Amino acid sequence: MNYVKISLYIVSLFFVIYIPLLSFGQQSNSTTNVNNFTINANKSFDLSGLYISDNQDKYFLNQVGSSLWWIGTDKNDSRVKNIFKGTIDGNNINGQWIDSPLNKTVDSGSLNLTVSSNSIGNITINKVSPNDKFPIHQLIKFNLTNHALPRFIVTMDSINVKIPRSPIYDVLSTGLSVKKNNNDPIVTTRYLGNREGSSNITLDIKLGPFEFDKKDSGLTVEFMGINKDDASIPSTLINLQESLIQLSDPSFNSYNISNAQQADSIIRSLSPALLLNGCNGLVFTDKIFIPLDELKKKLLSNVPYSQEKSYLGSESPLGCGPNSEYQVKWSIVPIG
Repeated sequence: MNYVKISLYIVSLFFVIYIPLLSFGQQSNSTTNVNNFTINANKSFDLSGLYISDNQDKYFLNQVGSSLWWIGTDKNDSRVKNIFKGTIDGNNINGQWIDSPLNKTVDSGSLNLTVSSNSIGNITINKVSPNDKFPIHQLIKFNLTNHALPRFIVTMDSINVKIPRSPIYDVLSTGLSVKKNNNDPIVTTRYLGNREGSSNITLDIKLGPFEFDKKDSGLTVEFMGINKDDASIPSTLINLQESLIQLSDPSFNSYNISNAQQADSIIRSLSPALLLNGCNGLVFTDKIFIPLDELKKKLLSNVPYSQEKSYLGSESPLGCGPNSEYQVKWSIVPIG
């Protein structure tokens, strides 16, 4: 974002210098009705806000009277792509655009647009001429209330073993749980086998697809990894699944299960057969709630929500090497 802020200052200076070269027309006080929605260019309606383009870039619009300004950035807000100033006349916008002066090559031109809205107030700005060289065709105002989220899946992407729990027999099993509101969690577990000599583990653990409805407030993602060197793989996976289900209960929300010592104590009380003696033990666990508004900012821009974090394991017994450290990456991925 620092890059974008610096870019905005440069862009503002650029406009101050070059405004005399651009023709923006005269202000208009006209009022028109578009799809049963009244637009008054100066008083009752404001186009200001964040818009998402048809190629998923972000456009930040600011209306001052009948004048409209915008700055277009890429979907990650990391690079200014173009700037625009125009005049609003009813549901029409006419003005001039130019590529960011920070670009190696700078293109520019005139741009004619129309504004419309539907019955629930979604605002759309469309380019009039499809042959115009301006790179986008449509802008849709970002509205957390009116926009429906795409379906999505939750994935465990990778595990990076920085310090193994057991240097010789690092036999891993892992589980992933996803829960919406007070619904029952959906859980999957996986036996990963002996990871001796393998520090980077690419996973293909997925849950979904899911979709949100109006009653949803967010999503709870929970995962766990253990080292357990014995022959009882099926019972281990069953106990792992049951522990994830029990930990998803709201009564455990006050516990910090990303803390290995707390989590180890809780899990041993819930499922004593899961964590036996010896070098067996918990290597990572976490429970994360993501509010709906935070998810929408990513998924509506078609950008995965990802987290990557290192976890210290529970205290390693004497003779089992140092305390472990495992780095876990997981994602929430829109699928349309």
